Amino acid sequence: MQHKTKPAIQYNQQINDFGWSAIMHCSLQSEENNLTKRDQIMKKKCPNSTPKCNWGCLMAILVAGVLFLQGCGGGGGGINITVDGPPLSDIDANSVEVSDMLVTLQDGSLDRVSVSCRPSGICEEANIGGKTIVVDASETNEEGNVTFYNTLGNWNDTEAGAVYQRLDGDAARYAIAAGIVYPNSLPAQGSATWSGDMVGLDANNRRVRGEAVLTISDLSNPQVDVTLKPQAHSVMQWNNLPVVSGRFSQKRRVDDYIRGEFYGQRAQETGGVFEKNGIVGAFGAVEQ
Repeated sequence: MQHKTKPAIQYNQQINDFGWSAIMHCSLQSEENNLTKRDQIMKKKCPNSTPKCNWGCLMAILVAGVLFLQGCGGGGGGINITVDGPPLSDIDANSVEVSDMLVTLQDGSLDRVSVSCRPSGICEEANIGGKTIVVDASETNEEGNVTFYNTLGNWNDTEAGAVYQRLDGDAARYAIAAGIVYPNSLPAQGSATWSGDMVGLDANNRRVRGEAVLTISDLSNPQVDVTLKPQAHSVMQWNNLPVVSGRFSQKRRVDDYIRGEFYGQRAQETGGVFEKNGIVGAFGAVEQ
């Protein structure tokens, strides 16, 4: 399969201007006031009549980042997203990988926060710093500015990119990969190679783009080799990662890890998140 890329573009739109039913009107409500950043618990019941949020997890994580940075001060302007790269897809993701959220506070200290998201039909759940966030399709009352650095590939079942948020002197950088995982999607024999691209943010919050290549030499005993080639940075390599139920991962240190998945009915695509050499980012690739 030929790998294609879309030209990089930049545009700004209010979240309510996007045509995605997934994240058009997602919001959170606080159960209590005056919560500290680390103690925020944001929940909202999801009525059965709520339409399915295809990209609810993305919105949950973006709103989580806004709330983590600004506290529960509220707002009303909506979340303004700048997308660097092709427009985001409206995919019905059933699995999401999220890197650690690296938060730089005003005093220069770095806070590392674990983030996860679980697509769950009509409701989407995110977890940040051990606190659960539930999103439904209603008016958003939080405000903030977010830059999503999208991968450049023309994916059908994958979305992946790096995120930068800055509010009130605090900044956060992290990465998201999402897609459609099918059971037993990898072929049972032969070999395969996936090629695509990666995008990340370095320690100075500068965008880094590059190539991504993944290879499985023996699909009867699938172990994947991952090579990322960020421009003007050292090559990143993870070898012999066991693939279990379409997923692979390795963690060498708290700041050196990779988590990925294969997407599509025949594992035609793959995506994931990583952190290494001071860069946190995401990758996407398609089978050749």
